[in-house]
Amino acid sequence: MCRETWFRPISRDELLDFLSRATRIKGSRRTVHDAFRKELSGYLTTLEGSLDPGRADDIAGILSMRLEEEIRGMRDLSSLDPRFITCLVVKL
Repeated sequence: MCRETWFRPISRDELLDFLSRATRIKGSRRTVHDAFRKELSGYLTTLEGSLDPGRADDIAGILSMRLEEEIRGMRDLSSLDPRFITCLVVKL
């Protein structure tokens, strides 16, 4: 049985809060925290009972890499322009 979700676009402030918690600067680029990637994998297994943990790990990895592609050059999150974040839905 699938768990219900309440999808809605996030605000710019919510996006900044999310990125400040889920990402960090590592070397010269912004990356996703390993804990976030693991928690995302766990969450994905609750959405679809037949999704095995290995597949959930793969999907979480792909989603995390996609996010990293868009934010890796951002050192200062306050200068973020949400129009250029295409992997999340941000209310403008």
